[in-house]
Amino acid sequence: MTSRCFDEEFPAGILDMLKKRDILGRANATQLVPLWYNAYTKADAMEQRFQQERRQNPLLETTPPEAWLTAELMPVVQEIRAQVDIGELILDSALQRYLRSAVHPIAVDKTPDEQQLCTSVEAYLPAVKDLLINLYDRRKSLRAILQIPRTAYTFYKALTTRKPTSRKEAIFLEGINAGWKNPQIARTLDEDHQKPRTYESYRKMLRSNPQNFYSLKNGIKKKYLDSVSPSNPISNRISRGKI
Repeated sequence: MTSRCFDEEFPAGILDMLKKRDILGRANATQLVPLWYNAYTKADAMEQRFQQERRQNPLLETTPPEAWLTAELMPVVQEIRAQVDIGELILDSALQRYLRSAVHPIAVDKTPDEQQLCTSVEAYLPAVKDLLINLYDRRKSLRAILQIPRTAYTFYKALTTRKPTSRKEAIFLEGINAGWKNPQIARTLDEDHQKPRTYESYRKMLRSNPQNFYSLKNGIKKKYLDSVSPSNPISNRISRGKI
């Protein structure tokens, strides 16, 4: 019994190339090497490109690395799987989730409450290489590769809802859902006896270094974006691509 192929996801030119490669590969496995080599070379080149852009744009050091990688990978995914109907917001979120989940926590410093500087995307390259190889695999659908449910065509159905892992994250999510202003979120955290790592209180963090507070909030929002209620103004703005 032959395995299912998802040929309908590929544009004609790429599909013809893959069919020819598969025929030759069954006769001689070394015929499969060039495509793998090209995928690995493309992934390794991303580290060099990141370093070049980081020198020109220091803000990349305070930007989640999976966001930069997703911006690089999005056109590649859309070119290889050009026939797949997945909205950009869903694809964006699924790619970032794929990259975050594929990186060992030791490889990326995630100290709570402190802004992290990203000086390299090397820790993500094995995941990028696997993704590029899988994208050319006719036996795998794009939704299966990125774990997007087949019925998910809207942003909030695209990701599995997860529960917050700490009281701090729960309060942030509650505030985001309810549309609270940042001072109200900070006050609620303090009243719940939550304490940031390097400040006396969250209200003091917000006053002294608002960017640090915003970075923490946005990090939690990205991590649990699927938990944000689609009925609130913030969620509606995200689903319409306003945020």
